[in-house]
Amino acid sequence: MTFAKHFKTAIISFAIALGIASSYAKETYTSDISALPQPAISFLNDNFKGLNITKIKIETGWFKKTTYDVDLANGVEIEFDKNGNWKDIESKTANLPLSLLPKQLAEAVNKKVPNAKIESIERKGYGYKIELENDVELLVYDDLRVIKSKKD
Repeated sequence: MTFAKHFKTAIISFAIALGIASSYAKETYTSDISALPQPAISFLNDNFKGLNITKIKIETGWFKKTTYDVDLANGVEIEFDKNGNWKDIESKTANLPLSLLPKQLAEAVNKKVPNAKIESIERKGYGYKIELENDVELLVYDDLRVIKSKKD
C-alpha cells in the first residue's frame, strides 16, 4: 500500500471514531435541583437560596467530562464540574457578591478594588479570573497576589 492509501485509511478511521465518540455526547435539560451533585446543591442553597432555577443543562460524553450548566431566574449562570464544584459564575444582570469567593480572596480583591462590582468569576489553573464592571479584569493567583489589568 502506498503512503496516500495509508493516509486515506487513517483519515477515514479517525472520522469514523470521531463520529462514534460524538454519538456518545449527550445533553439533557431539567430544572430539578436533585439532578445536581450534592456539593452543587449545597453551593446553590448557601449562596442563591430562594432563587428559581430556570434551566439545568447536563452535558455528558465520551471525550467531554460531565458538566452542569445552571441558569437562575436572576440572570446568573453557573457551571459545575462532574463533582459539583463550581468552575465559572457569570451574571448578565446582577453584580455577584464577594462572598462567593473564599474569605481571604474576597478580602484581597476588596483591598485592591474597593466596592468591586463583579460580573464573572472563573476558576483557573493558577487561581481565579475575576471580571469587574467597566471591563476591569483581575487575575488572582492561589497565593492571593492580585494583578489588575484592563481588558482590550
